[in-house]
Amino acid sequence: MSSKGNQATVDARTAFALAASGTLPHGSPSWDVADELGRTPYHAAAEAGTLPPGFDRWEIADFTGWTVAHAAAEHGHMPPGFRKWDLADNDGTTVALAAAENGRLPADFEFWDMPSGDGRSVAHAAAAAARLPEGFDGWDIADSDGWSVAHEAASRGYLPSGFGRWGLVTTDGLTVARAAFMSGKVPPGTGSLGQLLDLDRLETAGAALAAKAAESSVPEAEPGQPEEFREAWNLMAAGRIPPDSELWGLKSVDGNPLAHKAARYGILPEGFSGWSIANSAGWSAAHVAAKYGTLPEGFPLWDIADGEGRTVLDVAARHGKIPPWFEGQVPQVSDAGRRARKQSGNELRRFTVLAEAAQKGTLGADFGEWHLKGRKGFTLAHVAAMYGKLPQGFSQWRLTDRNGDTPAHLLARRGKIPAGFTMWHLKNGEGVSVAETLRKSRAERDAAAGRGGTWTA
Repeated sequence: MSSKGNQATVDARTAFALAASGTLPHGSPSWDVADELGRTPYHAAAEAGTLPPGFDRWEIADFTGWTVAHAAAEHGHMPPGFRKWDLADNDGTTVALAAAENGRLPADFEFWDMPSGDGRSVAHAAAAAARLPEGFDGWDIADSDGWSVAHEAASRGYLPSGFGRWGLVTTDGLTVARAAFMSGKVPPGTGSLGQLLDLDRLETAGAALAAKAAESSVPEAEPGQPEEFREAWNLMAAGRIPPDSELWGLKSVDGNPLAHKAARYGILPEGFSGWSIANSAGWSAAHVAAKYGTLPEGFPLWDIADGEGRTVLDVAARHGKIPPWFEGQVPQVSDAGRRARKQSGNELRRFTVLAEAAQKGTLGADFGEWHLKGRKGFTLAHVAAMYGKLPQGFSQWRLTDRNGDTPAHLLARRGKIPAGFTMWHLKNGEGVSVAETLRKSRAERDAAAGRGGTWTA
């Protein structure tokens, strides 16, 4: 500690702490000490909002040119009536830009077009941080390439409801409409997505995206599609459409939404929730994904129904696409499913649907609902056994139907016991074992064919 006049000078660390807490005396020589980076206690006080009353030495800067004004602006401690917004550090960052990037501009700020060293305006920085005030109207403020504040906000999904300056264009022909379209985030109240596209734009703006789409495994959009649908297709193929985008509902000339195309190719993004997006027949994105086996693991909406009452579960079973992770979860019942169920007079028709899959042999050995029974008392395992479609590795041989027969008894009657079967002792409701059933079946077959002989298990 040293002294200057009648006041002591403390070390930089102590001076910084005192300044930040508001306890460093006004007029103390310790305000003028600096650390190894050239920062002063004024910087610390500016960040904490504890600058002395009437402070006006805003130009004091550290070695990078970061002034006391920058420090105050970054933390939202600018005094009313501050006007030195154009003070810049060594990189050209103005005080206004520091405030804008951190959402610290005062309500009466008016220098939105003030540029910084990188060519961005204060308004661009505020738009990028979603910090533009309500009622902002400087959307046409642009950099040297014509990239306007509106383009910045549109590309980040921050345009306000009711925005209408879609025709603002960059020097290479990119409209705000296209920037918003490519972001997949269109503000509410905009209208149709087709209205967002400037049909007179230059083609170069979409070239890079089209090239990326061409590299994917998704084929090109079918000929004859509207321009907005082709653009959305390229975005989809490039993985650029967010899960909650309105673009998923955009329909092709055949009336099928874009979400259906993505569902077919299994490229719907994680978090997608528009499974009920449907065509005029009620055929939903979930139906398409069920048909092609692209439903995500844990999908619960099996009861979504189309216009004819066909549920997602129906479709999955009929196309042999019951997923291996399907473990008898109780489907979440959709409104459409409730209507279809009321019309058909059935519950979920779970057994009927799964029985169809069992007949086709599309249920795996680890399927969790082999025990489900239909109205006639047969389990799904018995249905598969009757059609000779029990999967390799099936192990639930003790399941019984209403007559007490196991799936093995049904196989034995058909003479189709799988290799490696060992549970010959299992008995049905009449006390007859699997071994006896198979022996009797083969004896009857031999007799019918005019052959004799014996067989033992």
